[in-house]
Amino acid sequence: MNAFQPVDKIGASKPTVVMLSNVQFIKDIKTAILAADIIVNRFGFPDYQLLIYGARDREPGYDIEMTKLIESCRLTDRVILKGFGKPHEALKDAWLFMNSSLSEGLPLAIAEAALVGVPIVATAVGATALVLTDPDDPSVRYGEVVPPNDPTALARAQIAVLAMAGPWAKFAGDVDRRGSVLPHLLMPDALAQRDVKWLTERMYAKTGDRRKLGLLGREMVLRGFHGKRYLREHEQMYWVQWHLAKMRQEFGKPKDRVDSSGLSERSTRGTDGDAAEGVSAGGNGGIQRGAGLGRKASVRWQEFASYRKRYQGKRLKKLRRGDEGSPGRGEASAYV
Repeated sequence: MNAFQPVDKIGASKPTVVMLSNVQFIKDIKTAILAADIIVNRFGFPDYQLLIYGARDREPGYDIEMTKLIESCRLTDRVILKGFGKPHEALKDAWLFMNSSLSEGLPLAIAEAALVGVPIVATAVGATALVLTDPDDPSVRYGEVVPPNDPTALARAQIAVLAMAGPWAKFAGDVDRRGSVLPHLLMPDALAQRDVKWLTERMYAKTGDRRKLGLLGREMVLRGFHGKRYLREHEQMYWVQWHLAKMRQEFGKPKDRVDSSGLSERSTRGTDGDAAEGVSAGGNGGIQRGAGLGRKASVRWQEFASYRKRYQGKRLKKLRRGDEGSPGRGEASAYV
């Protein structure tokens, strides 16, 4: 932690967002690029730039895909895949830090950015939100957290923090007597050209307030981030992934089971032996009535298929009280 200290002056002269992420599918660099496309080409912010530091040889095919995406979005001078870089040096240019991952344990890069005093926008995965939340008041958060795989939400969150607009205006002291954000500083649902103008002006004018917000995030990390917690969060993430992989294997092995009514059915069981209710493996490797994963299905969570199988049996009817075999008072109702 001692290597990451607040910078005296930001190196970049234009609104610059920095990522410390390897170019891999799990880091969802694609969503970050699409968010940049929205900011530059749809909203029309002229000075925005995104610098992505991280290995480019982990998934060469994905790296090529991202390079082509940057070119197709006409962002070659706005989004740059920088390759390896020293984190504490890369963060000196950051007006804002961003993490767009689909899955994380306790993101080390977020802690590094916070220690430098850079405000943060990140996806709500792993323990990200906990790192940015005041432990004494869970309603207070010192960084923006958005759903994963949502370019529009990620784009709007970056603009809001860069301009200290919307809910972040209160950290710049732009509130009324009741402590509410001034109405003209709320983020509009649709950004017009006049909105781009005043938001861009605030990006340059609110540098000091953004720094204060970043230093509040630094305080949260110093209070709650430590080596033991980092290891614990990652152990939990790996255990969940291992358990899901085990369940996928078991879903491909249906077993006969006889329920309390004497009917035989095909079911699958998890690693704990509990029935995976309502889930059965399809004959073609797909999944019926559930979001489980067949043997031949993709491991990417976006591609999890879900198919519902129609019930073709006779319609159930409830026994009326007094019929033969009907339950008495206080007993459970029987269905045939």
